[in-house]
Amino acid sequence: MTEANPLVIVGAGDAGFQLAIALRQNHYDGSIKLVYNEPYAPYQRPPLSKAYLKGDGNLAPLVFRPKAFYSEQRIELIPAKAEAIDRGKKIRLSAGAELQYGHLVLAVGARNRELRSPHEEGCIHYIRTLAETARLKERLLSARHVTVVGAGFIGLEFASAARLKGFIVDVIELGQRLMERAVTPEISQFFLRRHERSGVNFHFGTELAGIERGGGDGRYTIALAQGKKIETDLVVAGIDVNPNTELAASAGLVVNGGILVDQNMSTSDANILAIGDCVVFPTPYATKPVRIESVQNATDQACCLAARLIGKGAPYRSLPWFWSDQGSDKLQIVGLTHDVDRTAASRRRGRGRKCCRRRSCLIFSIYPSPRSIEQRMAALSQLPARVNCRGLACAGSGRKKQHAYRRKLNDTDRGAVSTCQNQSKRRSLHRRR
Repeated sequence: MTEANPLVIVGAGDAGFQLAIALRQNHYDGSIKLVYNEPYAPYQRPPLSKAYLKGDGNLAPLVFRPKAFYSEQRIELIPAKAEAIDRGKKIRLSAGAELQYGHLVLAVGARNRELRSPHEEGCIHYIRTLAETARLKERLLSARHVTVVGAGFIGLEFASAARLKGFIVDVIELGQRLMERAVTPEISQFFLRRHERSGVNFHFGTELAGIERGGGDGRYTIALAQGKKIETDLVVAGIDVNPNTELAASAGLVVNGGILVDQNMSTSDANILAIGDCVVFPTPYATKPVRIESVQNATDQACCLAARLIGKGAPYRSLPWFWSDQGSDKLQIVGLTHDVDRTAASRRRGRGRKCCRRRSCLIFSIYPSPRSIEQRMAALSQLPARVNCRGLACAGSGRKKQHAYRRKLNDTDRGAVSTCQNQSKRRSLHRRR
């Protein structure tokens, strides 16, 4: 692709960054322009709710690469907002600037879904961008009691980090259990016990009615729909995200719960591609197109698209994989847990707990310390023969081993495998009842 028709990537999160790097690693020699609407160098988002909040606020570990790296790799960083797409191969940026493109890649991600209940502007904190999280981190310095709205991954990761720092923590959840849309009841129950033992207070089936500022002490009063009130210093919301589809929709691209793409990451315009949290795509691990919010999915789609752009493409078929660090526990899920119809459970002393769901097979496995892949794969032989699963994911053994496990899982027939491991070696995870 020439300088006159560069590859333009909109979005510099995991998907956009990985695409640019993968192209250069595969000797792509064309012009690459990376457009992103933030004042920082491209950075990782998963550590924001974990390591960054618990640490000293150092930004260096968050940044993918120093800015000099992009110059060396001939990747042009353009800190600007993409405002409109001209299907005649132009994109308009903020302040009226325009870019020509040969191919345009939308890696625009998603944004926080905001609370609709009545509240004073600025009193609710979110964890999605570095600016939002830095503001929250500063506010935590003067807080003792924090309240989290939403018991999904982000909310629980923040709640566990807050408890480790000694805060009083309440979690308000409209649903009836933790991570309700992502995991099975068995996993929800396990993590509920873990969080409650650490001192987190939960309020399930509860809707937020409103938030009011108290007296001159800067505290807030949270009113719940059932009439209960919670006095708190800080409110953090993690109630889901909305995919950023406005740019695509305004250009006339097909949007349905996300930017609709085919198995080659193409939108309804052959010259416009899309990857990451913003896309809805077909997968052999589900009966209908899905949208997945995970770093693994974003980077795998980026690598798939990079291969296609250099003429070595294949349809996207990567096995979905997720993880969540909550206190001293790590949850990993390989596959999708949709459409399960049966649960089979077995319990063995000293081996943790395994719960398998037939059809979309799930294994919930807890180990007191890291084990070899051979030991983990051997654990499957202890499951009932009727369970259709040929893989087990690693928990907390480093990126290379995690990828090795995922390669072994690629033959799983639409299966889902989940493991949870305590990262502390000083106490046992499994206590026999």
